[in-house]
Order: sequence, then structure tokens, then C-alpha cells
Amino acid sequence: MHRYSRLMLILGLGLLTACSNSTPTPIQPLQEQATASIPAASSEPTQPSPTQAAAAPAVAETAVVVTEPAPPSKADLAVFDDQQSPLSLLASFYNAVNRAEYQRAYSYFELEPMPFDQFEQGYEQTLSVDVLVNPNVEIDVGAGNQHARVAAALIAYDRQAGWQYFVGCYDLHRVNINGPSEPWQIRGSQFELVNDLQTLNQRVGQICPATSQPNEAQTPEQLLTLYTNALNQADYAQAFSYWREQPANDVAAWSQQFATKQFNQVLINPQGLSDAGAGNIYYSTNLVWFSPDKTGQLQFEVGCVTLHRNNTEPDQPWQIQGFALEAIEQSPAVINQALATSCQ
Repeated sequence: MHRYSRLMLILGLGLLTACSNSTPTPIQPLQEQATASIPAASSEPTQPSPTQAAAAPAVAETAVVVTEPAPPSKADLAVFDDQQSPLSLLASFYNAVNRAEYQRAYSYFELEPMPFDQFEQGYEQTLSVDVLVNPNVEIDVGAGNQHARVAAALIAYDRQAGWQYFVGCYDLHRVNINGPSEPWQIRGSQFELVNDLQTLNQRVGQICPATSQPNEAQTPEQLLTLYTNALNQADYAQAFSYWREQPANDVAAWSQQFATKQFNQVLINPQGLSDAGAGNIYYSTNLVWFSPDKTGQLQFEVGCVTLHRNNTEPDQPWQIQGFALEAIEQSPAVINQALATSCQ
């Protein structure tokens, strides 16, 4: 039997109706567990009822990594508290979780997901969580509301269960009547444990698929989405055009690095860093780059991306300033360390 953290109780919140304009349905509290661990699913699980499926995610039987060393605590992270965008909200939530500020984390929910003491207990064994998100964030606007669905991956360390990988989908909402001052809030989420990075890469694009793609690079997230889309469509000339300065002298020679790759997927830290001055804006964030080759072997890199925007004229698109990526061991402890230092 494998051990699962009580974090599963929190991440198992039922995903509510995304991108709808109806009155939100209250999230039903999850049942208190008798122990701090959740037993592994059997090899032949029974089909859950619709209510059960909404309340608890599927659990992979071997989805716990137990042999890696523990990471350093994130309790001394600088406070980050910003609800003005979907990604900054998620960055704020996990900043609060890592700092063990559970009351602040709890306050980011639109409706109380469960009694606070149960919520707090769900994280009592959580030492560290790295959150990574798909940059293609769709925002649906209508009837005085905005809704966003965000695909996310978590690399978490539980003091009892060890390292764990989660994949899921957040449903976020804000009232859009009084302008941009209204905060984004978490409406619901649905997560599942996965075995490894190969499965994480596959599931993060399936559990919360985007239904539309951006047309312009008006945000850093849109630029990264357009760039990876162009690479995946083998439109290397278009991908090349997203760079502020040409990364090579010849598109054909530059594109050879992508020729053996079956697919490219980027997940970013939702807490980006911005710097402005002299008519320029720079944005950087750490990220992971997944690119299975044509045999299915996963190529995995961690690093930092820096983007640029000319701020002297309105509506200028974002452009790529540079990537600094390094192929590293597919180990949660190594990834945790690389994410902590890649954009320093």
C-alpha cells in the first residue's frame, strides 16, 4: 500500500461549471479521513458515482516518489499577494501554502471549500509545493463575470508520503462589474496523482484542454503559447519571428534542433518577474520544457525565459529575449532546486 498525503483532500475539490455565467454551486466539503494517508486504488477500481467523481480525483496506484531527499522549507519566501490576474492568484495561493499561511490561502476561495480546520489539516504535512501552469489561459467574459480555466502541475513534498506529482485544472472567477480592481478567486479544482513526468506531460494537456488559441502576443503567456504552437506545427519561420533578435543566421539551420521532437509543451511558474525602464518592459519566469522525441522518449529541460516588450507605443507585441534551458535529471528534488535558482 502506498501512502498519499492529505493534500489530496484539498486538491480533490470538485471542478465546478467552468466558463458559465450561472450562479456558482457551493463546493461540497470532503469527508474527513480517519488517517493522514489515502490508500492506493485497487488494480480494478469500481466506477465512482457522478457525485464521488466530482469529490475525489482518480488516484494512480504507484504515484508516490519516496526515495528522493526532502527539499528545503519554503517558509521564508517573500510574501506574494496579488489577485489581479488568474496566474497571480495561483502564485499567491501557493505562496501562502508554502509559507504555512493557511488563513490567507483559504481566503482566496470564492466560497468556503470546507471548514477551515479541515483545510488547514490537509496541508499540515506539506513541506513544499512547486506550481507550474500552462500559459494558454482562456478568459471567458459575459454578464458581468470573467471565468478562467488553468491547467496546472504540482511537484509537492509531503513529510509522510514523500515527493508527489499532481496534475489538474483550476476554475477561477471574478466579478467584472467594477473594473479591474475586482479580485480573482478560486471557484474549484480537480486534481489527480500521476506516476512520473512522462504521465504528467500527457495529462496536463488532457485534464483541462484549451478550446481556443491566442491570435496576438499581447501578454507574455500568449507569446509563449504562440511560440510553442508554431514549433508544433513545424512553422519554424513563424516561431523564428517571435524573437526580438534573430537566434541564428538561418531559419533552416536553427530549426534542426526541433526536427527530432514530437511535441513541445511549456509549463511556467505563474509568478513572473517584471522590470521596466527607458521605454522597455522585461518579463522573466522559470519554466519546464517537455519535448518527447519521435520514439516517445521524454526530453526534459528546466530554465528561465526572458521576454521583452517595447513600451513606447500602445499594443506592441511581446517578443522573446532569450531562453536559458538545461537538461536535468528527471528527479523531483533536482527539479525543485533548478526551479528555485533558474531565474536568479
